[in-house]
Amino acid sequence: MASVSEPVVLLYKSDMCHHSKQLMHMWDDIITEIKSVYPKLRFHVLTSSNNSGKFDENVAPKSLIKYAKWFPMILLVPGKVWDEGMSNLGPENGIEIKEGVQIMNGVWKGDDFKYEQKYNNKRVGDYMEWIKDGLNNEEFKRVQE
Repeated sequence: MASVSEPVVLLYKSDMCHHSKQLMHMWDDIITEIKSVYPKLRFHVLTSSNNSGKFDENVAPKSLIKYAKWFPMILLVPGKVWDEGMSNLGPENGIEIKEGVQIMNGVWKGDDFKYEQKYNNKRVGDYMEWIKDGLNNEEFKRVQE
């Protein structure tokens, strides 16, 4: 039996975004709460110095730039998708981080996504609800398993 690579919760933030700065004040509490229920989830923070979303392609898969539509962007990425993207970092990395990805307050429309607020990003409990919903999403489960 092959081992299952655990999902990743990605916080993609901008140093220039007021909302990103507010979230960082509660991020440790969010992680603690999530890990109390889902201890195997992994967490990664990706920071852009400005609202263009540009980041060092040697620290995260370059295809994440497409998620720079709003900040902070919170993603739930299937483990194998994340691991494949992280396995060959740099400007030549052609791995797309999309299949099975769940976006907090985002809805996929074909190959693109749009903002659709369902969760209050100022309440820790809403992050828990989003994680539960994301882990139970059929597309996420298909790719994760």
